[in-house]
Amino acid sequence: MKIKKRERFLFVIVLFSLLGILIIGPKIISFIGESIFDAQATADSLTMKINIDSTPPNVIIHYPQNTTYNRFGDILLNITAYDEMSFVSMRWYNLDNITTNYSIPYYNNITIYVSGQGDHIIRVYVQDSLGFVNDSETVSFNVNTSIGYIVNTTTYTGNTTVFENLTTIEQENISDLCLEKPGYGKVKFKETINLSDDGKWFEDQPVRVFDFDSNTQITYNKIFINTTEMPQLNKPATLQLEDLNFTNPRILKDGVVCSDCVIEEYSNGTLVFNVTSFSEYTVEETPVETPSTPSTGSPGGGGGGGSSRGLFTKEINMSEGTLEKIYEDLHKPGNLFDIRILIPQKYTELYKGDNLVLEVTALDLGGNNKIVDVLIEYEIIDYNGTSKWKFVETKAIDETLTFIKTITLPENFGEGNYVVYVKLKYGKDVAEAGYPFNYYDHELNENLQNSPLGLFGESLIYLIIILAIIILFIVFICYEHKKFKQISKMAKRADIRRMKKLRR
Repeated sequence: MKIKKRERFLFVIVLFSLLGILIIGPKIISFIGESIFDAQATADSLTMKINIDSTPPNVIIHYPQNTTYNRFGDILLNITAYDEMSFVSMRWYNLDNITTNYSIPYYNNITIYVSGQGDHIIRVYVQDSLGFVNDSETVSFNVNTSIGYIVNTTTYTGNTTVFENLTTIEQENISDLCLEKPGYGKVKFKETINLSDDGKWFEDQPVRVFDFDSNTQITYNKIFINTTEMPQLNKPATLQLEDLNFTNPRILKDGVVCSDCVIEEYSNGTLVFNVTSFSEYTVEETPVETPSTPSTGSPGGGGGGGSSRGLFTKEINMSEGTLEKIYEDLHKPGNLFDIRILIPQKYTELYKGDNLVLEVTALDLGGNNKIVDVLIEYEIIDYNGTSKWKFVETKAIDETLTFIKTITLPENFGEGNYVVYVKLKYGKDVAEAGYPFNYYDHELNENLQNSPLGLFGESLIYLIIILAIIILFIVFICYEHKKFKQISKMAKRADIRRMKKLRR
């Protein structure tokens, strides 16, 4: 009986010891290591040093700068103040040597009001906790509102308006504003443009900045203006796109046929047309209407145009062939470019709330030896040929381009079998590729609720593993206990026989 109690006690001690080692062992080791290093660091730094502060604080004036500003009103004042021995207790400044002083908050960054043109001076004062004052830091600057705004147009040449030669008044009333990139195209506005309505103030610039480089783009078969940042450019204009190779071009606005664009001329690859407002403009070949004929088989290869929906005149049967076979049926390389798409295996079965992820590879087959912009159209179509979603974007390609495209499916996307179709357009050359996927109009967790794992998922698996280890440990202890009892009985019998022999 005593043996059983002792074994039970030992079993409990061993079990809790193992759990304790697993839980707090790493923390104890980390604490001991940190204590050793902290003790060593403390022992190494037991030195005494006495410093006596006898100098005023240091101060640096970052803004305003010693330059000419083309505006008055609110101007940034930014300083850095510090003291090597004590701490800075007070900051203030004086403008143009008047008797009034103004305090500077602790964060050292405020705007001050400067009235009138001409020369100005700011003096900054900084005092430390011992009363020492630094009053030697000043900055002088000039205000001249006749100086023009900064206009960034480094990407444009040709007949582009030379903004640097214009005064502020002239930049606020520009007629025939022009942006041109020779060999690609140009924009010429029909109404006057006032730069002051759109320019941005930057802390590190003494004048207003108008950034055409970041908010406009003229590339092959594309003209774009960001009217969110530049609303004053959302006006009627004449556009010109060059080096095109269409037979019968039509204009797209944000990827959709433009209804209010008017073509003036198309000659020798140069298209001139008028627009009433701004966004992104591109050009494509006008489709040729052909009589529909019954389908006689799966679609063939070859380059050229055509509607992607022609591939779905009959329902696609997944059992007719492998996924690779279906993909090849939907793949049509062009003469100059090829495009291939792949949906990773985990995204071929989508549930409500999932995004569709594509790996897209575009190849330049024509050897352009230069970076060109191509149109890439995405469209999701059901197996009956009905379009469910469409999107158009422009990509720059140099020989080859591989990228990941993530598509957020519409909320009303219905359950069923679909094909995502991608079309690459460069002038009259078109490359196409498609890939099938399935969509279920419910969340994946709804299936998991009825599964053996339920909603516990991986946590349940870990729990089962831990329980299995504990059970194995208990079985081992029981086996050892049984073995110990057998040995004890054998020893006891041996002792009895030995005692009988001694009595004889």
